Amino acid sequence: MLEELRIFGVGVIEEAEVRPGAGLSVITGETGAGKSMLLGSLALATGAPADPGLVRRGQSQARVEATFTLPGGALGSAVAEAVEEAGGTLDEGALLVSRTQPVEGRSRCHLGGRTVPRASLTEAVTPLVAVHGQSDQISLRRPARQRALLDALGGAKHAALLESHAAAFDQWRAARDELEEWRATAAQREAEVAYLRSTLEQIDAVEPSAGEEDELRAEAERLTNVEDLRVVTARCLGLLSAESYEPGAAGASSLLADAARALGELERFDPTPRPWAEELAGAQAAVADVAAELSAYLDALEADPARLEAVHERRAALNALLRGRAASTGELLEWADQARERLDLLDGPDDRTASLETALAAASDKLAQIGADVTAARRKLAAELSHAVGAELAQLALAGAALRVEVGPAEVRAHGRDEVTMWWQADAGLAPVPLGSGASGGELSRIMLAIELVLARADQERRTLVFDEVDAGVGGRAATEIGARLALLARTQQVIVVTHLAQVAAFADTHLTVVKNGATTRVRQLAPSERAAEIARMLSGHDDAPTALRHGEELLQAARVRLSET
Repeated sequence: MLEELRIFGVGVIEEAEVRPGAGLSVITGETGAGKSMLLGSLALATGAPADPGLVRRGQSQARVEATFTLPGGALGSAVAEAVEEAGGTLDEGALLVSRTQPVEGRSRCHLGGRTVPRASLTEAVTPLVAVHGQSDQISLRRPARQRALLDALGGAKHAALLESHAAAFDQWRAARDELEEWRATAAQREAEVAYLRSTLEQIDAVEPSAGEEDELRAEAERLTNVEDLRVVTARCLGLLSAESYEPGAAGASSLLADAARALGELERFDPTPRPWAEELAGAQAAVADVAAELSAYLDALEADPARLEAVHERRAALNALLRGRAASTGELLEWADQARERLDLLDGPDDRTASLETALAAASDKLAQIGADVTAARRKLAAELSHAVGAELAQLALAGAALRVEVGPAEVRAHGRDEVTMWWQADAGLAPVPLGSGASGGELSRIMLAIELVLARADQERRTLVFDEVDAGVGGRAATEIGARLALLARTQQVIVVTHLAQVAAFADTHLTVVKNGATTRVRQLAPSERAAEIARMLSGHDDAPTALRHGEELLQAARVRLSET
């Protein structure tokens, strides 16, 4: 429920405070006084698009603040959850929202004390408020809006069924798309299978091993430069053990032996050199080992043209496999493993097609079953809505009129496979016509009110319903009936009505009037003693004419009597 709406610098309103009651609140005032600014301000508080043109001339910004009391039940819980997800908090069960629109730049939204994007404000507040105006009458002509109103009559149980259908539709569409893509890419898959199989056959024929290319590179280098290696190895061996090739020549090994013997002679006079002699003996042994290994290495260094050619051929084969696929044989083997997995998936398209067709058939059956349930539920709701709205129309001075709701077949969509059409029959003697083309603006206003009355009885959640020009194009007894039905609706919902008709205003629990004084507009809540004068002004244009005042009192008394009887 809307507890309070505070407005600063919006259009003709410099500052105003609106406190609608819990029942039926009416807003009256002279044409051009700024009643539309009140509804525009409320729309801003619910997240509607902002227009810098709303800022009052001379002001730097426009600001609206609203306080809502959350209802109990699922609606209140959902709104509280949305506020919490946005980072806001409730103030003792009340939701505080504000919206600021500067002359230049984007608006700023606050939800529960937290700055939030406009989308978050809309998500949290929109479920609490429904505004019915000329735009809503226009939307009533659209099939999608007619379907939404019919579905709303089904409540939470029907909403859950629609969610199940939407999920089944998504599953069916995903299965259909996957099968279509699989079929469309059959030639591409065949080419990929042929490429993978051929490449894997080449890899299996070569049988590469990880790191093999590095080993072959080193062997090729050795075989190519074998003579240079022999020369360098012989030279190194001569430096270590020259006596092996030239008797009497002094190599490192013989020099170390001479040094060791010299130290041995020193030990006869001084034991200090003894550790040095041991170290020299160790060095001599190490040099001897290296010389032996070099000698064996030198003996093995022989030119092998056949082996060199085989190495070059093996390297060429490996390079052909690596080119465009991997930088090393290790990476190539990893690619081969992945290629085999991919081949297992692709090889055997007939089996894959069959499994996808089976999945699609199962999804289609499930969608058809839930779709049939949705259609059956809508047809039942259509009969209920047609009957209930017809009864309400009779109370709104449209006796003999009827609203026929039909559910016909349509292409399956997420919302179902039905086309909901509302037909309008202004009189029992006239043929039904589509609601979008056969009902006048005044009739659409009363049809919308009748639908809201029916939906309000089906939905126990308490919302704020705002009606702008619901009495457009009507008067006399019809206006009185509209006022009475609005008052009846206000017993279960908070109802705010902008009206020009005294017959409607007479039924108000709270009467607010918009008064324009020069360039300033203000909003007043009328005391019970002031209401007759305002209704007299609405009747005659004068609030002090005795006849009009008497008529105003009569309207107020008649409204009280009417309400006591219902």
